[in-house]
Amino acid sequence: EKSAKTIVKTVLKNVEAFAKSQPRFDDITMLCLRFAPTYSTAKEFTNRSLVLVNELSEIEKLTHFVLRYGEQNHLDKPFVNDINLALEEIFTNAVMYGFEPGTLHTILIEVDLKNDLVQLKVEDDGSPFNPLALQKADVSSSLEKRPVGGLGVLLARNSVDEMDYERSGNKNIVTMKKRINSH
Repeated sequence: EKSAKTIVKTVLKNVEAFAKSQPRFDDITMLCLRFAPTYSTAKEFTNRSLVLVNELSEIEKLTHFVLRYGEQNHLDKPFVNDINLALEEIFTNAVMYGFEPGTLHTILIEVDLKNDLVQLKVEDDGSPFNPLALQKADVSSSLEKRPVGGLGVLLARNSVDEMDYERSGNKNIVTMKKRINSH
């Protein structure tokens, strides 16, 4: 988990890179806060969201978030493992391929449980990427003969019942659904 100082330094670095050599006309003030909600009933845990930055080190936070969500909603371990795998793979693709190196972006993760259906959503402002347009990974040939890429998306698709993609404005939105009795 990054310190407030590290986050502020990263944001300032990105602002300076954006402004390039233009003179400043005003001071910059930054405030970094951590949201720590408190909840009183389990029902309030059915719809949750998490904002991550585009760094692979954030996977640990994502996993913790999914495991806690599963516990709070009494989801069994294989089901939680499936939704965690799907979210990790889509998140990893966004981090690895969606952004210019050295730029800071956020990735929104949403999880919503209604009746016996969990809906997962991953939203980022990276380069357009439709995981459904990828040719399915060849898992029949040896690792040496397989082309690189596509296996993570295959794992994500196989971990959920439905996967949809939408490009809305400058956002990639991957929505996945998994029925609780489908694992």
